[in-house]
Amino acid sequence: MTTGFTIATVLRNGKIGMIYGYADGYLAYTGRILVNHYQTFDKARKLINLGELEVIGQNLDPSELILRYGWNATLNDSFKKLSKDEQKRLYDDNRLHVSAYHRDRGEELRINTFKNIPQYLNFLKDNGSEFNYFQGYNSNNKPQWNLVLNDGFHPLIDDINLIGKFNGQALNLAELDDDEFWDKQFEQRKSLIIEFLKTLGQEYHLGDEGQPDKVEPFYDNTYGEVKVNFYDPVSFEEFPISIQMSSDDVTLNFIHSVLLQIRHSVSEQLSHKLPLYKHDDLSKLEQMNEIKDEISSFYRTKLKEDPRNVGFNYLVALCQDQKARENADKNGLVLQDWELDAKNASQLVKPYIKQKVDKLYSDLKNQKLKNINLTIDDISKLNDEVGCGKAGYYDTHTKFSDYMSRLVRGQNPADPAQFADPYLNSKLYCIINKFYEQVVMKDTEHKLEQAVVLASDK
Repeated sequence: MTTGFTIATVLRNGKIGMIYGYADGYLAYTGRILVNHYQTFDKARKLINLGELEVIGQNLDPSELILRYGWNATLNDSFKKLSKDEQKRLYDDNRLHVSAYHRDRGEELRINTFKNIPQYLNFLKDNGSEFNYFQGYNSNNKPQWNLVLNDGFHPLIDDINLIGKFNGQALNLAELDDDEFWDKQFEQRKSLIIEFLKTLGQEYHLGDEGQPDKVEPFYDNTYGEVKVNFYDPVSFEEFPISIQMSSDDVTLNFIHSVLLQIRHSVSEQLSHKLPLYKHDDLSKLEQMNEIKDEISSFYRTKLKEDPRNVGFNYLVALCQDQKARENADKNGLVLQDWELDAKNASQLVKPYIKQKVDKLYSDLKNQKLKNINLTIDDISKLNDEVGCGKAGYYDTHTKFSDYMSRLVRGQNPADPAQFADPYLNSKLYCIINKFYEQVVMKDTEHKLEQAVVLASDK
């Protein structure tokens, strides 16, 4: 799996130029190369002008490997005839050079430009990569590389003599090589997170019903997580929370990152309260259940039912295969046998049931079913996987399976209460979300303040 990145710098006209990169974007590689080999605006701008990169290198010019044998050098017959030592020499040299898709592979030149830093930051919200690097001006009006995180711009340096001498915003890449210092930072961060969770829980009474002010987070060494059980202060519903720790986590504002994980965890658990289907789906789901019952009546059994619903599953497979063929035809594709399901599904159905389901499918396709106005598309969509199993229910991956689970459990699938927004009814979510929004607002204001300095070349 590659590690994506973006690189941006201030252009001569004051605008921001940004490109994407697709491999080795982490601090110890791309970050270090930028800090040590692209210190000037002139060289950084030349890098931006290359457009999207496969990987960065300390040299801007194309490598000898690319110049002699092209992008896919390993497929070149002349390259294969070289000695192993010569191939290794070319490989090693290639790692020192930038690989650019436009220059080296002939692809379209792609460069993103923004009129100012705030517009660039707004773009990153939904389009950023794992690591986002920005070159602006420092307080001495000199070029400065920064890592863009949730809480702002963090200046990057790479100096072994300054290990342990920076607190707050700056990041010294030399620390990445110092295991003892990094372990110390990890332990410190872990302690801060545990104390933060404990204080948060006590302040908002997030303990259980008997002891609402008692909250005890702990570190699970096996899974590398800080864990805590929060309880909704009104309903006392339990929410297990896990905060992922990482020894190379560079997010300095731990409050922002911790709140983000808590918010996501609570949100995920609340989402299980909603049915997979919408209120507007009910009439179609009811008609689908009628079709399922009709297929069950085909069986020559005393109970007139098919416990595994293989007949109904065969009908669904026919509908989904039909939809798949239509999409393939639309996109000029040819489907392979393994991409279709009806053939395998039919092997589980008794021949006389298959014949009846085939007739039912034909009538459905031609809209000849009495009191049923479902289409092939309706059945396909209502049986497409949209969930991952809801707490306390059977394995409900589809809208129809969720609907049937409620019927089996004696619930009313049309009960208006189950369509209510669980987020609005959760006091815990409201607390965490409000706190998170305040932190985000504060971080955004800090970023904009930094942007004024980073863009200034006075």
